[in-house]
Amino acid sequence: MTCETTIEGTISEPTIRYTQTGKTLLELGIACTPRRKNKNTNQWEDDGAPLWINATLWDDDADRYGDLLHKGDRIIATGTLAREEFTRNDGSKGEKLLLRFPKIAIVPKKHDQQTPNTQAAYPTQGQQGQFPDTPPF
Repeated sequence: MTCETTIEGTISEPTIRYTQTGKTLLELGIACTPRRKNKNTNQWEDDGAPLWINATLWDDDADRYGDLLHKGDRIIATGTLAREEFTRNDGSKGEKLLLRFPKIAIVPKKHDQQTPNTQAAYPTQGQQGQFPDTPPF
């Protein structure tokens, strides 16, 4: 049985690589540690150990997001959650979580979000028939 999941997190520096056959892949590390607000300090802090989930985008997705994503960007990623074992450089065994077949969306930065200015886009009372030179979109 598979575990389909959606996570939101902040990415580490994306890494673009190429296979021997020339396929593009984009490797992402997604930090998605739960956070909570400390009632004493009124500050947000991690709620538990750091949680990193890896995801790899291939081909067109890797090309599309390779130039768009940067360290510190927030994304929402959906995919099949899996656990993978690996051997560290010192020979010890390790485990990592990864999203297989991920689909991602970039979360806009707060300063990038714009609220539409409908006042300038539509005529107000007494301005019937007067429209802006450019469309509101």
